Amino acid sequence: MALKRIMMLSLLLVTTLIACNDDDNGSESSLYNSGSNSRVKRIIGENDHWGKYELQFNYRADGRLDHVWRFSDDERRDTLGRFAVEYDVNYYKFEIIDYVLNIDPDSVSILKELYPTSWEDTLCERRREQTLYSTELSEGKLITNTYQERRGNSEGTLFNPIYMNISSQTLMVENNKNGRPLVIRCYEDIYGRGSENTLYNRTVLKYEFEYNGDELISVTQYIPDSYSETSWTKYGEFSCSNYSGILTGVDSDKYKMRRNSKQAVVALPGENTTYTLNDEGLAIKMESTTGETAVIEYEAGSGNFSELYATPLDRALGKVWVK
Repeated sequence: MALKRIMMLSLLLVTTLIACNDDDNGSESSLYNSGSNSRVKRIIGENDHWGKYELQFNYRADGRLDHVWRFSDDERRDTLGRFAVEYDVNYYKFEIIDYVLNIDPDSVSILKELYPTSWEDTLCERRREQTLYSTELSEGKLITNTYQERRGNSEGTLFNPIYMNISSQTLMVENNKNGRPLVIRCYEDIYGRGSENTLYNRTVLKYEFEYNGDELISVTQYIPDSYSETSWTKYGEFSCSNYSGILTGVDSDKYKMRRNSKQAVVALPGENTTYTLNDEGLAIKMESTTGETAVIEYEAGSGNFSELYATPLDRALGKVWVK
């Protein structure tokens, strides 16, 4: 679901977002309630990678996320993966983990013949853990890694279920006195495929945030100057609109977001995602033009899920609507 929003933005603009306007915003500031006493409890959805799935969230006594189980959305309710969190002082590591088969399709067919009534249970013993996505806060740096299963995987002794690292991002955040991002410096690495997976192309970026009081007015994106190691060149700009202190829109030639009292729409290259919001401004339903869907349920209490899986940049730009 929201993890796909972490990818790099391209220069392609999705124009259909313009249809989402502010005509039905309403006149009461309560329509844009920014506070929330809820945390995500369950998500039932479908996407290209997992198919149909269900996520069950569990929390510690202090409200921090403890773990998440991913079940198959059928009568068997097999456990097919988990979200894991490790905490320490000024440190955490969050991982989305898949349970993947350690044997190739031909071997699965053999198991079906040998154990016609219990082959599915046998497969549970032939699984291994593979990280799909991770974030790690260490020494003031937030590091994200995105992985992908291999395409055109070999069979037999050459079968390799290990996921490949396809991108990595490191962010260094400087906050203002109110704890909001003031400057974010980051570099993004995109890895090659196949035998070139150990090689990567790096993009260095800097984001500067401008506020009017507590309202975010703009975010300016910079790249290093080609002629000076200590200078930066303006690369892009995000203009922001607000209503009663709540971010309601972000505009640039690379990304758009619109929010009203009932929904938020996020436009990424080739993809629009619509979030239906509850009275607390949290997503209770998600639909994407790629076919991805999710229904989100909440429970009373504090939670830190969005802080673990999403970067401060994504949260500041209104990409994240699940708490």
